[in-house]
Amino acid sequence: MRFLDLGTLQVEVGMESQGLGGRRPARLLSALLLHLNQRVSTDLLLDAVWGDDPTAGASSTLETHIWRVRRLIEPGRARGQLPSVLINDSGGYRLVATGDQVDSARFEQLCFVVVDLISAGEPERALRAADEALSLWRGAPFDQIADREWAIGPIARLQEMQIQLLERRIDAIMATAEPAQAVAELEALLAAHPFRERLWWQRMLALYRTGRVEQALETYRLARRALLDEVGIEPGHDLVELHRRMLSRDPTLDLVATARPQAVVRRRTEVHLPRSRRLIGREHDEAAVMAALERSRLVTIAGPAGCGKTRLAVEAARSAADRFPDGVWFVDLSDATDADEVGAAVMAALELTVPAGGSPHTALAAYGRDRRILLLLDNCEQALDAVGVLCDDLLGPDLQIGVLATSREPIGFGDELVHSLGPLPLAGAGAGPGPAVSLFLDRIRIAADGLSDSDREAVEQICRAVDGIPLAIELAAALAPTYGLAEIADLVTRDPGRLAAIGRGQARHHQTLSSAIDRSYRLLTPAEQALHRRLSVLPPGFSRELAETVSGIGVDPDADVDATTVPGLLARLVHRSLLTAGPTSGAGTRFQQLAPIRAHAAQLLARTGETALAEQQRDEWTRDLVGSRPRGGRPEERDWYRAVAADLPTVRATLQHRLITRPDELGAAIAPKLFGYWYYNGLIQEGRRWTEAALVVATDPVLVGRNQLALASYLLMEGRNDDARRAFEGAAAGASAHRDDDPVLAELLHATAGYLAVAGDEPSARRALSLAEPIVAAADDPDLFVNQDVMSCIVDSLTAPPELTLARAEENYGRALDLGNLLAAWMSCSSVDAAALGLRDPALGLPWCRRLLGHQEELAGHVMPHQLETLGDFLTLDGQFAAAVSVFSCSYHRARRAGASFPLNRISNELIACCRRELSIDDFDTAWTRGATLGWTELASM
Repeated sequence: MRFLDLGTLQVEVGMESQGLGGRRPARLLSALLLHLNQRVSTDLLLDAVWGDDPTAGASSTLETHIWRVRRLIEPGRARGQLPSVLINDSGGYRLVATGDQVDSARFEQLCFVVVDLISAGEPERALRAADEALSLWRGAPFDQIADREWAIGPIARLQEMQIQLLERRIDAIMATAEPAQAVAELEALLAAHPFRERLWWQRMLALYRTGRVEQALETYRLARRALLDEVGIEPGHDLVELHRRMLSRDPTLDLVATARPQAVVRRRTEVHLPRSRRLIGREHDEAAVMAALERSRLVTIAGPAGCGKTRLAVEAARSAADRFPDGVWFVDLSDATDADEVGAAVMAALELTVPAGGSPHTALAAYGRDRRILLLLDNCEQALDAVGVLCDDLLGPDLQIGVLATSREPIGFGDELVHSLGPLPLAGAGAGPGPAVSLFLDRIRIAADGLSDSDREAVEQICRAVDGIPLAIELAAALAPTYGLAEIADLVTRDPGRLAAIGRGQARHHQTLSSAIDRSYRLLTPAEQALHRRLSVLPPGFSRELAETVSGIGVDPDADVDATTVPGLLARLVHRSLLTAGPTSGAGTRFQQLAPIRAHAAQLLARTGETALAEQQRDEWTRDLVGSRPRGGRPEERDWYRAVAADLPTVRATLQHRLITRPDELGAAIAPKLFGYWYYNGLIQEGRRWTEAALVVATDPVLVGRNQLALASYLLMEGRNDDARRAFEGAAAGASAHRDDDPVLAELLHATAGYLAVAGDEPSARRALSLAEPIVAAADDPDLFVNQDVMSCIVDSLTAPPELTLARAEENYGRALDLGNLLAAWMSCSSVDAAALGLRDPALGLPWCRRLLGHQEELAGHVMPHQLETLGDFLTLDGQFAAAVSVFSCSYHRARRAGASFPLNRISNELIACCRRELSIDDFDTAWTRGATLGWTELASM
C-alpha cells in the first residue's frame, strides 16, 4: 500500500490506484496523512471534512467515512479483526504507516538525504536522490484541506522544502562540474520564484563558471532591480559578496568541490552536559541510542520513572559529541508545561534571547540554521505537545539540529526512533554479578570479591526486592551507612507496600517509587518530616539559611523545628537520600530535593495545610534579600549581586508566585528593586517581563511609578524607544503621587534619564531629572546629589560645548571617588567619553573608557555592552582596527544575549564599516570570532 499525497490524493493497493470515492473521504484521509502516526482528534477530523458548516449528523456520518477509508486501505482485514492501519486512539484516530508508504514522508526523508550527501561531497548521489524526491511531487499537496487554518503551516513547510530541494539540486549539478546545465535549469526556476536570492546567487555563479562573466554581473543587476522594485529591499550579504568577488576575479570562484576532503580539521565540540555518576549495566543501551542517533535526528529514550533515562541520555550524548561539532546542550524541561516554557528553557540553556517581536522557536531555528548541534531534552513527559511543536520547528530540512529526548512515553513526532528502557537485569552474562547488583555495590563502594557469602546473598535479595529499578536500588543503597546489608535486605523485603512490594508492570512500578519515598518519609522523626515537607517550596539549589527560614512555621506543635537544629536535620535528610547536597562554594553548600521527592513533599505540605505559610516565609525572605541592597554604587553592592545570583531560583520562584500564580503587591514592590541586577547580568528581557507583570498587579501609585520607570529603561535598552516613552510618560503623569523620601524612585529616574539621553530624547531626559530633583533634595544624601549632578551633565552634553562637559565630568568624577560611589564614577567617565567621541579624540577618550569599564567590573563583576561599544569606537579612531573589531564583536554578542540593541552610538556603524575597509576579510572575521568569547582580563589589556 502506498499513499500518493503530493498532488491529487490517490491510494495504491498492490499495483492499482484506487479512488477515494468522494470529496469528504479524501479530506478525511488528507487530515490523517498530514498528521501521520499521530493521534488526530475527532473535532479536527470534523473540521477537515465539513469545515465551518458541519451537518447535524456529522459525528455519526464521520464514522461512515472512517469505515469507507478503512475498507479501502485494509481490503484484506477479516470481519471482527481489529484495524492495524487506521486505528482508534483516545477519542480520535491515528493512521499508522512507514515513511516508505507515504509520498510526503518519503519526500522529507530524501530531502535530508540530499543535504547529507552534499555535505559529504557526493554530488552525483545527491542529484539522484533529489530527482527521486521530485518525481514524487505531482502537484500542490493536500489541496483538499489547504484552506483549513491548522493545515496552512504544515503544507507551507512542504512547499518550502520542495523549493529548497530544487536549490540543493542545483548545488549538486554545480558540484558535478556542469554549470551550463545549471544555467539552463535556473531560467525556469527563477521565472517561478523571482524573489529567491539563492537562485539568483546560483545563476550568477553558474554563468561565471561557464565563462560568461558579463552575464553573471548583469544577473546581479537584474536581481537587485527585481528585489528593489517588487519587494523594496537591497540584495542580501551573499549576493553582494559574490558580486564583489566576481569584480575582483577571485580565483576560488572557479573551484568545484567534487570529492569529500581527505582530512577535516574540526574545533573541539562544546559539551554542556551535567556531570553524572558512572553508568552501570547500560552498555548495550548506550550503543543502541548512539546507533539510533546516526539514523534519525529525533531519538527518544522512553521508560518508567526511575529507570535511569537521564543518566543514559547524558552518557550517550557525551559519546556522540564528535558528530555534533557545534555543541551538545542539556535542557531540563521538568518545570515546563507549555510551548512558551519549553522554548524558554532551550533558549536559556543556549544562552540566547528572543529578539523583539520574535518567538523562542523562530530564534532557535535561526540559531541552528548553520550549526550541527545536539539538544538533550530531559523530562519531556509533561509537555509532549509542546516538545512536538518545538521539534516541528527545529527538525526542518534546512537545519542540522539533532534531538535526544527522555520521556515516559514517545513524543509521537515524524520519524522519531524510540529506545525503550526497562529495569536493570538481575543476572549477569557470565559468572560475575548482574548489572543491578553491580549498581548497588558501586553505590556502597564495595567490590564484589570483598563480600562474604551471606552479604552477597543479602545484596541479591535487595535487588530482587526492588525489581532492578535503578532509583529504588540507589535509595536502598543509601541506607548502607546506617544499617548492615542483612538489615537492609530484611527492611525492603518485609516492609509491606513499600520496596518489598515492587512488582512488574508500569502501574505497580509507579506505586513502587511512591512507596519508596513514602517509606523513607515515615522513617524520619517528626522534625525531619516537617522540614522535608517545607523544603518543597524551595527550588533546587537552596541554601541552609533558606531552609532555616521555612523550617519554623509552627503549624503542628509536635513538629516544631528549631532553626538551630536545621543543619543537622539537613545532613540527616541527605544521608537518607531525600535531599542532595552540591559541592561547597563561595555561596555555601546548596541543597536540592529530587523532582519526585519534592512532589511527594509538596503533596504532604498541602495535606497538612502548611503550603501558604511556607511560601509566605520564602517570599518574605526574598523581599528582605532584595531590600538589603546597599545604596547604588557602593563597592559592597557587588556582594549583594552575588547573593542574589546565588539564590536566583528562589527570587524567581517568589516573583512567579507573587506576580503570576497569586499576584499581590509584594511582587510589585520587589520587581523594580532588581533593576540593577538584571541590568548588570545581561538579563534585560527577563527584568522587563517581570516588570510588565508587576504593572498588571500594582495599584499603589508609588509602585506603579517605580515599575513604569524600570520598564522604560528596559525598553530603551532594547531599542524600543516609542514604547519606552509611553511608559515614561505614564510615570511622569503620576508624579504627584511620588513621595519625596523615595531614593529607589530617584535611582530609577536617574537610570531612565541616562537612557533617554543615549536615545537622543533631551526633553524627556530633562523631565526625568526634574522629577528626581525634589526627592534628592529631601533625602539630603551625598550619593544621590552626585548622581543627580552626573546625570545632569550627561543630559547637558547633548547640547553643551564638549569643553564644558569635560570640566563638569572631571569634577563629578573626583566627587564620586571621594564618596566611594562607583556608579557615579563610571557614569562621569561616560560623560567624558561622549564628549571625546563627539570630538573624535581617542587620546582623550580611551583612558576614560578603560577607567569606566574598570569601575563597572569592580562594582558588579560585569562590563556592559554599550560601554564596550564605545571602547570599540575609540580603538577604531586610534587605528587599532583588529582590536576594535574584537571589542565590537564582544559588545554585539553580549547585547544579543541580553536582548539589548546594538549599536547604540550613532557613530558606531560608520566606524565598523571603517574597520571592514582597513582589514582583509579574513582578518576581520578572525577578529570578530575572537571577540565573541573575550573575558574581562583580555578586555582590560586593550
